[in-house]
Amino acid sequence: MQTTVQDSPIVTKATAERLWSPNLLLTYLATFASFGSHMILLSTLPLYVLEKGGAAWQIGLVIGAFNLAPLFLRPLVGWWISKWGKKPFLLLGCLIFSFSPASFILAGNVLHLTVLRLFQGIGIAAFPTAATTLVADFAPVKRRGEAVGYYGMFIALSQALLPALGFFILTTWNFSVLFLSSAGLGLISLALSSRIQVPPLASSPPAQKRGTILQSLINRRALFPSLVFLSFTITFGGLAAFLPLLTVERGLGNPGLYFAIQGFVTIVVRSVAGTLSDRRGRSVVIIPGLATAATAMYILVMASSLPVFLASAFLYGIGFGAAQTGLMALTIDRVPAHERPSGMATFQWMWDIGGSSGAIFLGFLAASVSFAVVFGITGSLTTIGLISYLVISYRQARANRKAPLPAS
Repeated sequence: MQTTVQDSPIVTKATAERLWSPNLLLTYLATFASFGSHMILLSTLPLYVLEKGGAAWQIGLVIGAFNLAPLFLRPLVGWWISKWGKKPFLLLGCLIFSFSPASFILAGNVLHLTVLRLFQGIGIAAFPTAATTLVADFAPVKRRGEAVGYYGMFIALSQALLPALGFFILTTWNFSVLFLSSAGLGLISLALSSRIQVPPLASSPPAQKRGTILQSLINRRALFPSLVFLSFTITFGGLAAFLPLLTVERGLGNPGLYFAIQGFVTIVVRSVAGTLSDRRGRSVVIIPGLATAATAMYILVMASSLPVFLASAFLYGIGFGAAQTGLMALTIDRVPAHERPSGMATFQWMWDIGGSSGAIFLGFLAASVSFAVVFGITGSLTTIGLISYLVISYRQARANRKAPLPAS
């Protein structure tokens, strides 16, 4: 499917090649703060579960609960955005990011904490779905990959800075200060999001037929890159749940260092991956990204020293930055403007499936095997995703070469 400049409701001939705008910058900054509100808990929340008397499988449950609400809500959010607009869901996500971390202070046990994490997950269903749709709307067609890369850079920057900061806050003060810091970032995101001027909803073509409810919720054009992305997202579910415990078990120090290095490397990679994919095609970054991310997981299995541990972080940063940027840009390419909310919801939904099923399933698995085996399994799943992408891409390219040329 060819996508034209007219697909975007806000792009004109005069601004077709202009990328940066106040609205796009506000979207990026709000994204940094909103993701930062839960990134700051990334290296510490498993320790809070232990403090509340939780077991290994309950750590996976608490971490995965964050993605359970989006698991059911994300497709609906895409549909609702198409009907009611993006701004309400930006603000809803920010409000939840502001309230829910502060409520963790009141959690009396693991069950309470799990329920609060389920509520927090509503925010991650609402905000990123609306934000990624806005990025696609604000970006010129020929610079979509670049815009997606910068969007990911701001997420990566929050991941690079805030997990280590969260661990520092915890060791310097306590969990209460940490959770209030997380809530403060949610408030910052709310203030920034309120200033974004959202373009009008793109309307569907008059001749378009209305499909089934399932077709409205799950965008079939987005399924191929989204399912490949799913094979990758499970690695992050495993890291979020069990990397802090692996570092304690092997004496590797502050687990925030892993996320910091990965985040900084991802920033650098995203700064070039989006532009490279615009010029040379999405596969140029997707294929090496998936391969490098899988390799990072295999290295983590063997990590018994700090240099090996950090090498895994470095490689995972390369894979994360390249694969997500390319797959998200490919999704935008395949979905017309009037279907972007559902297309981006389908893509983001893979975070929820991989994050929740990854953390919860791996949590039960970790009760009977070592943490190292858990990371080996995640690497194998990403390898399967890479192979699937290569096979399907080859078949599509071959079919395109055999297709007859249109009559002149």
